[in-house]
Amino acid sequence: MVIPMLLGITIITYVIISLAPGDPVSAMINPQEMNVRSDAELNQMRQDLGLNDPIPVRYVLWLKEAVQGNLGYSYQNKTPVVDMILGRLPETLLLTGSALFVAMTVGVTLGIISARKQYTVLDYVLTISAFFGLSIPAFFFALIGMYIFSVRLGWLPVFGMWTPGEPTGFNLDLLKHLILPMSALAIPHIAEYMRYSRAATLEAMGAEHVVTARAKGLNERVIFARHVFRNALLPLVTIAGLSIPGLIGGSFVIETIFSWPGIGMLGYTAIMQRDYPVQLGIALMAAIVVLFATLVTDLAYAVVDPRIRYE
Repeated sequence: MVIPMLLGITIITYVIISLAPGDPVSAMINPQEMNVRSDAELNQMRQDLGLNDPIPVRYVLWLKEAVQGNLGYSYQNKTPVVDMILGRLPETLLLTGSALFVAMTVGVTLGIISARKQYTVLDYVLTISAFFGLSIPAFFFALIGMYIFSVRLGWLPVFGMWTPGEPTGFNLDLLKHLILPMSALAIPHIAEYMRYSRAATLEAMGAEHVVTARAKGLNERVIFARHVFRNALLPLVTIAGLSIPGLIGGSFVIETIFSWPGIGMLGYTAIMQRDYPVQLGIALMAAIVVLFATLVTDLAYAVVDPRIRYE
């Protein structure tokens, strides 16, 4: 089902982008020059870009090249789209990967603690904090973090990956620039993992085999390690796969706010410049990543749960 779903995604994306107001020609020309350009000249520029062809014809031509790995060239800087995406991919992987790691580690840990301290003050505090994190969008945390830790306290930088004039590479300066965008992207997912891990842990703790093990006098730590923890991880496998789309979508907003030079920032710039090839390339890449993550999630379920087998 991955192939027809991917095909449907590309069709819908191509149609929506093509029907959006404006066109690349108007974005390529200085607004002051639009009045001195003749309609024939503007039409010729659209013809050179293939924008005068019907949408179905343009889509088939684009799909034919995309299947061969050619996503075309950017209208703005004439650079291959594949090279532009691959050039920004490490920055986005660093941001989303670190956010996912922090969200899973912190969220699952707090969820388990909340479940084992059920109906205590700590449990209530963590539950309220989780609802707070789920109810507020990531960009709000980004703005609050920028105001508190950058504007007021001056502890962390606001924009980019490195301080201008400082050495680049994986260093302390990069980590300082990473903290705010990574935290803003991770906080909603920390709350998500916390809620699901708490519910899964409570369900596993109430299972019959756990009650039987407890009745036989087994140590509580042994019961949790052998019988509770692994069963509690089962629904988290699904949540981990389903959080990938949210991380990709959230990276567009977060990278734009913090001027993080990743694919999200590239996509925002392409939208503002009406750079169709770049928009389509990023949409295709995102769709492939999401579908692949969903497929891996389904297969991983069989690994963590021996009762599930795919024929």
